[in-house]
Amino acid sequence: MLSKYDALPDFQSWNAQGQAVDNIIFRLTLHSLSPLVYNSPMAPAILICDPDKDFLAAIKDAKVPNVDIFTALTEIEAQHLIVNRQNKISHTCISVDFCEPKGLPMIHFIKTHRPIMPISLVAAEPTAGFKPEELTQLHIQKVFTKPITAQQLTNDLFPGSFFELDKALAVSEGNEEAVGGTQNIEAGKLHPIDAYSFISGSKSFFDVYVKVGSDKYLMILKSGDQFDADRVASYVKKGVKSFYIKREAQQYYLQYCDKLTNALLSNQNVPVDTKSKQVVNLGDETIQYLKNFGMSELSMQTAVRFVSHTHRLVKDLKLRTNPHMSQFLARLEKSEHSTGTVIILSMLLASMKYSDENTVNCISLSGYLHDIGLFQLPKEIGEADYDTLNDEQKKVFEQHPNLGAELIAKVPNIFPLVPQVVRQHHERRNHKGYPSGLGAGQIATASEIVGIADLFHELLIRRGKEPDFNPSKFIERHYFDEFSFQTIEVFRKTFL
Repeated sequence: MLSKYDALPDFQSWNAQGQAVDNIIFRLTLHSLSPLVYNSPMAPAILICDPDKDFLAAIKDAKVPNVDIFTALTEIEAQHLIVNRQNKISHTCISVDFCEPKGLPMIHFIKTHRPIMPISLVAAEPTAGFKPEELTQLHIQKVFTKPITAQQLTNDLFPGSFFELDKALAVSEGNEEAVGGTQNIEAGKLHPIDAYSFISGSKSFFDVYVKVGSDKYLMILKSGDQFDADRVASYVKKGVKSFYIKREAQQYYLQYCDKLTNALLSNQNVPVDTKSKQVVNLGDETIQYLKNFGMSELSMQTAVRFVSHTHRLVKDLKLRTNPHMSQFLARLEKSEHSTGTVIILSMLLASMKYSDENTVNCISLSGYLHDIGLFQLPKEIGEADYDTLNDEQKKVFEQHPNLGAELIAKVPNIFPLVPQVVRQHHERRNHKGYPSGLGAGQIATASEIVGIADLFHELLIRRGKEPDFNPSKFIERHYFDEFSFQTIEVFRKTFL
C-alpha cells in the first residue's frame, strides 16, 4: 500500500539536456522532508472568533491535519491575534454573536488591519441576519451554520489545499494496462506535463504516458509502482518534451507540485536554480489548470499559493543574486506568459520594499491573472501577436482587459484591486494604451507595475528568438515615456 510518506522522499529532476540536476540526483531524506511537506509553514490557518466556549473547545480538540487553527473567545483576544503579523492567518470565521451588532466591529477591525483577508460568518441561520446585498458589500465569503465541525469548515474553506494522495491513486484504479504497454487514448482525456520539469517521489502515484503516435500512448509509470528514474530519464534524453497524465488527475498533480515546491523552497541545501525551475513549473501548471477549469475558489487558491511561492523564491534570489540572474531570466523566456510576468513583478515589488505581505500578494495575483480575458477571445485573436492583427481584430483584442476584469469580479470576495489592475494593465500615461485611453493621474501605480512586468516578459520571449536582442535597453529607449517616474525608477533599480 502506498502511503503519503512513500510518495515523497526522493526527488528526481532533469534539465533541458536530459542530465540530472546536481550530480544526477539530489535527495531530501524522509526525515527532513516529511515535516516540510506535511507540517509546512505555508499550511493554511483559520482564526475562529466565537463567544461559545464549548464550540471553541470542540474545534481545538479536532486537530485537523494540515491546517492550523487559532481561536478567540473575546474581541481583545482576536485583535491581538490579527495585529500580530507572525500569525499567518489565511481566513477568519466570525460568529454573529461575537460582538454587537452581528460581529460588525470585528469585521471592520480585520478590514482595517488585514484588508484582503477572506472573512466568513458563523450563525444559526444561512443568512446570518443579513440581506444578500449586505453580505456582498461586506465581502463575506461564506456563512456557516451551526452545528459545524472543524473538518467541515476546513474542507469547505481550503479545498485541495494539501495533497490528497488517496484521491490521486483512485484516478488510476481499474486501469489494468502494464508499464510498457500502449493504448489508444483521445488527446482531450490526457493532460501534458513538461518533461524537463517533471519531478516525482520514490514511488509513482499517477499513470504516466508518452505519446508514440496519433492518439497512441505508451505507459512508462504506473500508479503505486516503484519510480523508475532511469526509464523516465531515458525518454527525456531522447527528446521527449511532454509526459501525459489523465485529465482528471490534473488537480492532484498540481497539489503535488505545490507541496514539492514548498519543500524545495524550505530546504537551504537545494540549489537556487532547482528552486527557480520548480517555481516556474508550478506557475505554468497552475495557469494550465485555470485554462482548463476556469475561475473558481480552488483555482484561485492555487494561484494565490503560486504567488506566495514566487515571493519566497525572489527573496532567495536576492540573497544570492547576480550569478543566477541571467540564467533565471533565460528560464522565464520559455515560461508561460502569466508565470513569467508574476515572477518579474515579484522582483519589482521586492525593489519597492512593500512591507505588507497581503498587498504584495494582491498585486502579484493581479499580475498572474492579467491576461485571463484572452482565454475568452477567439483563438485566432487571443493567441495572436498583436502587431499581426488587422484593425477590426485589434479592437476585439483590446477588450481583453475588460473581459478579464469582469470575469475576476465574479469570483466571490475577490479584493477590488485585482479586477482594477487587470482592467488597467495596458493603459499608458501618454494616452496610447487601451481599453479606455487613460492618461497620467488616472492609472493605479499597481497597474503600471503590472504593465511594465507584462511588457518586459513579452520582450524576454522575443530575446529567446533573437539572442542579440536586449529587452532592458529596448524598454529604456522605446517605452519609458509610457510609465510614471516611480515605475521607471523601480525598473531601473531591478534590471538596469
